[in-house]
Amino acid sequence: MRLLAKNEGVNQAELAEILHISRPQVTKILQSLEKDGSIVRRVDENDQRRTLVFLTEAGRDEERRFRSFLDGYINQSIGALPEGDRRELERLLNDIAGHIEEMLHADRGVE
Repeated sequence: MRLLAKNEGVNQAELAEILHISRPQVTKILQSLEKDGSIVRRVDENDQRRTLVFLTEAGRDEERRFRSFLDGYINQSIGALPEGDRRELERLLNDIAGHIEEMLHADRGVE
């Protein structure tokens, strides 16, 4: 849902690519989210062959609640570390994120 909050109007194929999961898996996830009222699918006005996914207001509320919970949890756990350790953790996480991004680009054939 966080991904949808940042990418309103994305289609299922794009979601599958971003998440690195199969289209059938995305379909199952979206069916579940649609059933509980968190998302809605709409036909793209510019291309009737495409169906776009949007969060509903209930979906946005749920995403905000989860983000708030997660932010609090992270602040309580990581915030308890000494400042030097937090800086080192940030450096390591940035390194990991950079390596992951490089691998994803390599998988897609992007230079």
